[in-house]
Amino acid sequence: MSDASLVKNNPDIANRLSFAVVPFSRSSPSSTQILNLPNGTLAEFSEDEDEGGIANTLCEMPSSINIADSSDVVIGPVTQFHGPVTIMQNTRYPEIPFETKTQVNVQKSPIQKKSLILTLALVVSLILIVVIVIYSVPKTQLQEDTVDVVNSTSDNGPDKLGSHRVIRKNVWGGRPPVKPLRPLIHPTEYVLISHTAGRFCRDISSCSIIMKDSQASHVTSNSPDIGYNFLIGGDGNIYVGRDWDFINFHRNLCIAISFIGNYIYDELTDDMISATKELLAEGVKQGKLSPNYRIVSHNQTTPTISPGRNVYKVIKTWSHFRLGNVVF
Repeated sequence: MSDASLVKNNPDIANRLSFAVVPFSRSSPSSTQILNLPNGTLAEFSEDEDEGGIANTLCEMPSSINIADSSDVVIGPVTQFHGPVTIMQNTRYPEIPFETKTQVNVQKSPIQKKSLILTLALVVSLILIVVIVIYSVPKTQLQEDTVDVVNSTSDNGPDKLGSHRVIRKNVWGGRPPVKPLRPLIHPTEYVLISHTAGRFCRDISSCSIIMKDSQASHVTSNSPDIGYNFLIGGDGNIYVGRDWDFINFHRNLCIAISFIGNYIYDELTDDMISATKELLAEGVKQGKLSPNYRIVSHNQTTPTISPGRNVYKVIKTWSHFRLGNVVF
């Protein structure tokens, strides 16, 4: 029996060889069988050949293959997977969800908050420092070297008495009288001492401001000018009001000298006392005051607390002071 017949007559052998015997007709008289080999080629068997084996002639695999009664047949490439496999379906045009807008709430970290607080504190501190510096520096001060001594000199006396300066109206910033002043008869018999009852001053700048305020207040009260003939500042300087030659707003027959400040609380300084005595001596020297002039306090001529107890306790010890109520 030939090999082809053995394969043909034993299906188990064909199954193990993974090929089938298919009838094949040819024009030649010999009986031939075509075997479908596992490698995808066809083998031609001829029972007429001497050795009865598989012919040496091979042909290409046709586009159509018929397989019958066979198992474990694999057509095409084989892919093997070892282990669990998950198969995902991949669509050609996957749906891409639209991106939705979300509100992001950005919170500052503790370090950023601390830095912001420190920055704000620094800014506030700088503002406070600037404000303190601005208000601590006195307003434009009148420096002594800016006073023109020659131009400010008048016929009524020098611009300095002893160690005390005489600050004329053009220096402290006074205005001319709003109407003519009445002249004072010389030599004058009385000197009336009062206080302004306002704030104390210690330099030309602050005293000059008080002088201008006093002038404005008196003129508003229907006085033609600042009401005093002279004022004594806390800086020990003499400030000129109506000067020696004009009647003040207290009494017609006196020279009115007022201390800047409220002497219920304030105290006279030695410089202020010295300046007052220098001024009185100059008045006598110029013939503006009688050599026997009399000093009286404001409250001796009218019901008032002026010049304040701290002034009164000083002037009552002066040799020209007169006790009791005075009418003139």
